[in-house]
Amino acid sequence: MKGRKPIPDNIKRLAGTHRKSREKKNNLPPVNTGNITPPSWLDAKSHKHFNQLLERLEPLGLASSTYSEIIATTAMRFAEVEELTASINKEGLTYLATSTQGETTRKRNPAMAMRAEALRHLHSLLAELGLSPASCGKVPQQPKKTAYNPWEELSNETMEGLLNGRG
Repeated sequence: MKGRKPIPDNIKRLAGTHRKSREKKNNLPPVNTGNITPPSWLDAKSHKHFNQLLERLEPLGLASSTYSEIIATTAMRFAEVEELTASINKEGLTYLATSTQGETTRKRNPAMAMRAEALRHLHSLLAELGLSPASCGKVPQQPKKTAYNPWEELSNETMEGLLNGRG
């Protein structure tokens, strides 16, 4: 598909740009935003990132079991980038290799290319979830719910009337 990716209707609702006439008929909102469990195949590091992603997606209204697979994939990429970075830090950016003629040459660590690919994919996944700088601007933060205050219901006119004995 060429052109921009369509923005989901729930994102348009949050941003205030939703138009009922342009809504897709089969575009269902996320379901089951309650207890979201990570897939059993995630390792411990990825599991940690999965929970961190859920905390970041909660205010956007995207912490849903509907998206658990893409959240898990993003968590796996986070863990992979961490592991590759640790490997590069330990082994260095380059290594010495001996050619067939016996010459020693310095070559780029293969983990560098693997990390670059993982970072590209991670950036793409974060953009899909609305967690990149460019995409998070499209989705406003949900206002925090405040405790009920019965005094807020009284208007200034009502208060003036009560104070002046017209209540």
